[in-house]
Formats: sequence, C-alpha cells, structure tokens
Amino acid sequence: MTAPVVALAMGLALLLGGCATPQPSGRNPADIHAAFSASPAHWVETDAVVTISNPVIATEVRNAILEAPLPPELAFSDVQVSARSGALALHIEGQIGAGEAPPTAVRFNGYIMLSYASSGLRWRPVIESVEGEGAIAPDDATAWVMRANNVLASQVVAGQRNHLGLRLQPPSAVALRAGLPGLGLEPRTQSFPVDGAYTVAASMVHTDAGQSVVALDLEFVDGLSYCASDFSIGRAAFATEIRDREPRNLVAHVPASVRPLHYFTEVSETRRPFTLVHYWFADGRAVDVTELPVEPSARWRTWSSLPAVAGTARHIEVFAADRDSGCILSADHIEVAPATGISASQFNLATSGFTTTLPGKSPAGVELSRVTVADTLNKSLRGARFALQFETPIAIEQAMSGALLVRDAANLQCAPPDCSVKTECPVDFSRCTRMQDSRECTTCLFRNPLNNRCISEQVDSACEARKTTLNERYSREWEACMAREESAQAACQERGQEAIEVCETRAAQFVQACTANQQVLQAHNGPVAVVSGEGRAQGTLAIAFSELQVSGDMAALKGMAGLAPNLEADGTLAFAPGDGLGSLADCIGQWSAPFQSNFDRPQATRRLAAPLGFADGTLSSTWPGLTLPLAMNRGPVESILSDQPAHFANCMPGLEADDTSVQATGSDDLLLRGILAVDVVDAAAHITLPAVSFTAGGAAYSAEALAAGWLYRYAMEPASRN
Repeated sequence: MTAPVVALAMGLALLLGGCATPQPSGRNPADIHAAFSASPAHWVETDAVVTISNPVIATEVRNAILEAPLPPELAFSDVQVSARSGALALHIEGQIGAGEAPPTAVRFNGYIMLSYASSGLRWRPVIESVEGEGAIAPDDATAWVMRANNVLASQVVAGQRNHLGLRLQPPSAVALRAGLPGLGLEPRTQSFPVDGAYTVAASMVHTDAGQSVVALDLEFVDGLSYCASDFSIGRAAFATEIRDREPRNLVAHVPASVRPLHYFTEVSETRRPFTLVHYWFADGRAVDVTELPVEPSARWRTWSSLPAVAGTARHIEVFAADRDSGCILSADHIEVAPATGISASQFNLATSGFTTTLPGKSPAGVELSRVTVADTLNKSLRGARFALQFETPIAIEQAMSGALLVRDAANLQCAPPDCSVKTECPVDFSRCTRMQDSRECTTCLFRNPLNNRCISEQVDSACEARKTTLNERYSREWEACMAREESAQAACQERGQEAIEVCETRAAQFVQACTANQQVLQAHNGPVAVVSGEGRAQGTLAIAFSELQVSGDMAALKGMAGLAPNLEADGTLAFAPGDGLGSLADCIGQWSAPFQSNFDRPQATRRLAAPLGFADGTLSSTWPGLTLPLAMNRGPVESILSDQPAHFANCMPGLEADDTSVQATGSDDLLLRGILAVDVVDAAAHITLPAVSFTAGGAAYSAEALAAGWLYRYAMEPASRN
C-alpha cells in the first residue's frame, strides 16, 4: 500500500439519477474515493479489516453490470475495473441511441465505491463521463451520464446485485454441556441462540494494485440477527424523494446538506400481515425506530425517513427487520460526504497491527480484533440465562438416618404468652331507633268563606287512642333494643375475662412445662431423637448457567451455575426418643409420620471460572470438579414438624419447628435437611466464531477463524465449485 490516498473537499452531490448530475471532469477517482471515507476525527478504533482481491471485485462488477436489464436505448458490451491511483477505476464499453438513429459506440468512465455495512461488503458504480467515436455534445453527455447512473442505481444497487458477501457475524450460539451421573443423567449438549449483529460506525478504504482494504469501526446491536424468515425484501434503496409509492433520485452517497433522505423497501410475496421495522443508525448509534405495517401482497412498498437527530453523522445504516422474530431482512447504508478525507499514513496508522495482505492465492481475508470479539460476547451474553434441560425424568430414592439435636437449649426462653390484651366489646346504640307517631287527630268543622281558615275544630278520639297505643309500642321496642345491646356488651366482657383467665392458666402451664423441658434438655447431653427413614424425588432437572462473561483478553470465561429443578418429594421418617428424656420421650415418639415437599424454589448457585481456549474456530472452557446443591423447599424433618404443630408444641414449647431450633446431625444431616450435593461432570461451554464465506466467479469460498496473536484471522479458500 504505497499509493497515497488523496483527500479533496467535495461539494458535489453524487445523486444517481438525482437533482444534481456528475459532470465530466477527468478527476482522479482516488480523490473522490478518499473524500467519502471516514475522517479520523470520527474514528474510535479499528475492530476489523476486510481485504479482497481486485480481480475478484472486477469479475463481480463485470458480471453484475452485463447481466443487469437495460432499456432499449442503452447497451453494455464490456466492463473493465482496474486499480488506478489508490482507487478502482470503472470503464464500460457500450452503445447509446434513441429513435431510428444508428447507435453510437461509447465508453463510460467512472469508479467503483467499495464499502462495508452490516449485510456485508458491497460496491457501488459511479459514472462520471462518457466518450464516443465522435464528439458528443456536453448536454447530451450530461444526459447520458445521468441515464447510465439511473440504470445502474435501479438495476444493480436497488436490485441488490452489488453484494460481495463477506459478512462478519458475531457469535450466534452458545453450546453448553454437562452430565449428572449420580442422578442417572448422561452428559448432553444443548445449543442456545444469541441474537446480535454488527453495524458500522465508520469505515476507511484503501486500494493498491492487487487488493482493496476496508478498515471498520464496528458497533454491536443486541436483539437483532440475520436468521431465516418467512418474508423477503425484493428492493431496497435510499432516495431523496418518494413519489407515487416509488423511490426517486436514488442515491449512493450524499453531501451533508441533502435532506430529506428516505429508505425505501419493497417486501415480496407476503402471505400474511406483519410489522416491518426500520432501525436507523448514525455512526453506529441508534437514532430512530419506525414500525411499518405490511399487508399480504405480491409487492408491498413502504419507507421511512432519516430523523433530524442524525446530525452530522457520516455513516447512515438501516436495518429492515421483522418485529416479531428480530430477523434482519435487509440492511443498507449510505455515506455522507465529509469535508476532508484521509491520507495513506492515517490509514496505515488506523490499521497498525493488522496484516492487510492476502495470503497466497486467497481471494479475500478478514481480521477481527480479539478485544472486539470479547466486547461483542459480553454484550450479547449480558443478562442471559441458559437452562441446560435434561429431558429424561429422574427418580431418586435415598435412605437417611441421623440424630436430632436441640440448638441452644440453655437459651430456651420460657416467657409466657401475653394475656393482658383485653377483648374489645363495642356497643352500637345507633341500631336502636326510637320511632314516633306524630299524626294530627283534629278535624275542622267550619271554615271562614273569605280566607278558608278553620273557625271550629273537633278532636278525633279514636285517632288519638290509636296514636297513643302505637307510640307506647315504639317506646317498648326501643327500650328492649337498648337492653339487648347492653346485655351483649356485658356478655362479651364476660367472655373476654374468661379468655384472660384461660390464657393465664395455660401460660402458667406453659412456663411450668417449658421450665421442666429446659432443665431436662440442659442436663441431656445426647440427641433428643434418632431419625431414620427414606425419601423419594421424581421429576425433571436442568442446569441454569447465567452471568457468562469473558475477560477482555479472551483468556478466561466466568459465570454462575445452579440447578433448576421441577421435582416432587415424599417419604417417611421415624423418630426414636433419646435416653433420659423422661416424659418427653412419649411425646417425641409421636412425631413419626410421612412427609411431602418439592424442589421448585430458586437454588443456590456456584461461581464458575476457567481458562478459555481456542481451537478449530471454537472458544471452549471446561469446569471440572463442579458440585451443585439441590435443596427442598422444606427438608424432611422440618416438613414433619411443621405439619404437626400441636405435637411439636406439646414437646418443645418455646421452640420453632425449623432449623433454627432443631438440627439434624450425622453423615446424612444434609439429606434430613433436604439438601443433596450433585456432582456435575463434563461441564463445558463452547462458543463458535461463525465462518466467513462468499461466492465469486462461480466459486464458493469460506474460512474458519484462526488465532493470530491479538487477532482472529480468516483466509478464504475454495469450498466448492458450481
């Protein structure tokens, strides 16, 4: 890479079929190429370098342009691509003609713009001038340059014939392996998908005589990935105008002043409705998400627009994805021209440490920073939880025996229950409503004819008698209600007093029994009971891996592991009282009973840390000697004592029926507490770095990752031939 990359200021809008048309100028293609590369001011770090043979690019360009459908007035017969002055010069031989006039042999001159986006390496043709056998008028030359650019934009770029492949993919799956031989579960491997894709924050391109090199500053996008989908994109392109649901002024790159900028998408042969999402990125930063409904159609056309928040970004990229699956259906990008380009020394500085030279006869190569891979893995794994599920049901049968001790018998508290709480006995006299008959029992005998006032009245004795009788009844009912309320209150108070007396009696008995037990237990040196029995557990089991992260230098893989059970447990325990317990012995003997429990609570986890190796394109880490606890919600002893509260309280007043008061001891103490120690064998994680592949000249090429110092290197080799 000795040829300099010259940078010139560019104010020309290179709109393929747009409002401004390239003029024949004879400028060095390197000037234009450099002007649309990233400025060092926007560069963060080089994450990857893609190198491709110029003859491979030339073959792909030639085939795509010659196979593209052309209008009748335009014909292409030969395409030549050659490295010249640090860029790829483009020359197209053909004919032009309109109407009945004989066609004119011409040569279109321009250059190839090489770039990289999430969907892979691609090229864009730009025609700058046209030459003919005879003189072509300047206006005609301008029109034919515009026409040729229009055709190439619509048939090659929008038709997505300009893709070279070579797409860098982040790790898309984590394979976990483990076995539980003690539970009869043989080692098994399960693969888990990890979503994510790269977007480009910035890129730099340099071309020498034999190859072209693209340096990339990448950003990782979580939640989206290239995956199989029921939907496909037929056309996709950037345009400065949408008219009649069709893109106008298709653009390959634009100056910063060009707005608006739209991304047009045509979905092909859609059989069911779905939501297409356009994710807009500016210099690797997400700036907008637009949801676009799509209905069943042979060709559904839709679009979204670049938001103002993109600001001065120079690399605009759009992912078109299915909202429900997160599958990326298409991705495209456009460069916004900066004022200055880069020099060869700046390019060499940005790619320092990368080889940027194709090995042997390899047509292409990729180098990826180990730091970038580590950062990508950690972002994709952050917050993820993987459950390695064993499909075979398990059945565990386990005999157990041990002794039962009382913890801290000397500190046994024999405080009596509080009997001072008085019973509340409210009285509600508002329910006793005193009714009153207030009817009028007089009758008017004669009224003044002038004002209708009563002059003479007569009292109705019968009415007065009924009124008096009814009011006397109302009074008796009210007095009876008041008496009932007072009586209920008195009865309540009496019951409350009786409850206090009963409580005080039981409290005295409790203190007496507790004190006696305390004396016995303090004097007793052995177990209070010998426990024996058997337990069973049935169901399914998984191992949950979480918090997986790699070290920045890819030297180690760390994480957490724990069991995720779905088990039901049951069994029986027999309690044989210890010697010298007196009356406690008969009480303890009544504890023997069946028990039931389960294992559905969150289990304790263990930290993982092991070296991370690399071989055959796969990162691997193994965790030998791993043992994980499997705990019941309630252990056998606690289940029985908790399910028989009366029996336990009668024997052990002042104690609780859990491990804070009583403790199982002996070799099976964990089993009696419902805890199994499960040995894990062949515990390992495998993360495959996806192979890089592409097809060129009828041959398929692929490469697996190889470790090369602080890089992962992919050297393309033929995989098959069509």
